Amino acid sequence: MLKLFALVGLLGLAAAIPVDNGVEGDPEIECGPTSITVNFNTQKAFEGHVYVKGLYDQAGCRNDEGGRQVAGIELPFDTCNVARTRSLNPKGVFVTTTVIVSFHPKFETKVDRAYRIQCFYMEADKTVSAELEVSMLTTGFQTQVVPMPICRYEILTGGPTGTPVQYALIGDSVYHKWTCDTETVDTFCMVVHSCEVDDGNGDKVELLTAEGCAVDKFLLNNLEYPTDLMAGQEAHVFNAKSPSPSRSQTLSAHDQRAQRQKVSALPLRHPQRERQQEAQQQEERRLEVQQQEARLQQPEVLQLAHQQQRPPPLLQQLRLAVASDSDNCFDW
Repeated sequence: MLKLFALVGLLGLAAAIPVDNGVEGDPEIECGPTSITVNFNTQKAFEGHVYVKGLYDQAGCRNDEGGRQVAGIELPFDTCNVARTRSLNPKGVFVTTTVIVSFHPKFETKVDRAYRIQCFYMEADKTVSAELEVSMLTTGFQTQVVPMPICRYEILTGGPTGTPVQYALIGDSVYHKWTCDTETVDTFCMVVHSCEVDDGNGDKVELLTAEGCAVDKFLLNNLEYPTDLMAGQEAHVFNAKSPSPSRSQTLSAHDQRAQRQKVSALPLRHPQRERQQEAQQQEERRLEVQQQEARLQQPEVLQLAHQQQRPPPLLQQLRLAVASDSDNCFDW
């Protein structure tokens, strides 16, 4: 029985002896970009443990290094239940954990300490600027000449797909066609304007205005444009009135210059010349009657000789008509 009490007494004496060490001053806390580091200064060489509360059994959350008068631990943000809390006022993030400093290798004693560690990372809005000179893009000058369309003017018979006309009569139906050929597509369009007809003597008559509108729709109506580079209209051949009549009839057409086409026409009548011819014919008939009366009184040989000297009246009239026609050509 005495031995038992002695053992109990020894245990009580052992429990009553305090650990001869402790923390000096406040812990040193370093708030890093990815972790929190806590260091403690001790009175004597440290032989205990530094660990996160409740995580003593996790090696990554405990530091067992000893033998120095410094104890500490580094805790990354994403391990060991390190808590992160966002704050609106002030704006930022709180990083919090609880660290225990135990001076006995196996037991907690009265000299052990528990610290709630908190780091605050303030969020700040700050405008920063830096000068940077940037050269402008150099502009290259590139030109390309688009070839102009090649245009032509035609007078056709039989519509837009007919054959070209060289000669025509007054009143004949013809088709005036303007077309342009180009190497590019959907680039150009044409407008036929300022069209004039020339009678060959210097007199001109306007058919299309500078805006491309018809002046006299009886001569040439407003042009039709089936495509961007084609224009045409059907018209009838006409003759421009002039103090000096002529055989050639001017067609109502216009290219870059007025084109004139000859048309056949009958000789124009000359009243004074016709009266002279009629008087001459009457005189010839009178002479013919006198000659017939004289032949009745003369021998047959003389009558035949006389007939050979004088041409028949019909042949004489034909020659006069040809001469008259030749005179008209010169007057034309």
